[in-house]
Amino acid sequence: AARFSGKVLFESALGAVDYLELTRQFDVVMVDGLQAFDLRHHNEARRFMCFIDILYDEGCLLILGAQVPATDLLRLVDEREGGLVLEEPQPMGSKESGQVMMHVKREGGSSSSGSTTYINDTEWSSTGRIGVSMAALSGVKDVTFSKDRAVSRLLEMQCEGYLKTRPRCLPFLHALQTLSTRLAHSSPATK
Repeated sequence: AARFSGKVLFESALGAVDYLELTRQFDVVMVDGLQAFDLRHHNEARRFMCFIDILYDEGCLLILGAQVPATDLLRLVDEREGGLVLEEPQPMGSKESGQVMMHVKREGGSSSSGSTTYINDTEWSSTGRIGVSMAALSGVKDVTFSKDRAVSRLLEMQCEGYLKTRPRCLPFLHALQTLSTRLAHSSPATK
């Protein structure tokens, strides 16, 4: 078994090859310190989803220590769920005549060029999200399917059926069943 922090596994420049190597060395992987991912951390979320896919495919036992239920870890990654929607734009000065003027300042902004676009005196965001460029938002949209699959796999990896069909998990099945029974009997809802 191996234990890692979420920060080490998902905030570092690791990828599929690194996660696959973990599965070659360990049947059980514990990850703690996980917080819910959001749009600002979509790269970390993508690494987490890749990690889940690999552990699932390799039949490893995953033990997560998270501040939210496993099903909520990726809830805010999907643009459908919200995140950082811009409020109504505020004018930065007075409009001149009825003519619409567009200009770009070569400072600030979330675009790949680091520029900010203004229409008249109002800053314009093509994504409608603070701190997210079009390239990043495109990546976020690509994540939707992977997110749904990862959540589904996280749920399945908690089921006895998954554990019984994965040879690498079988040695731990009895201990997990015992722990689950003890937790169920000691929870405040059953007292």
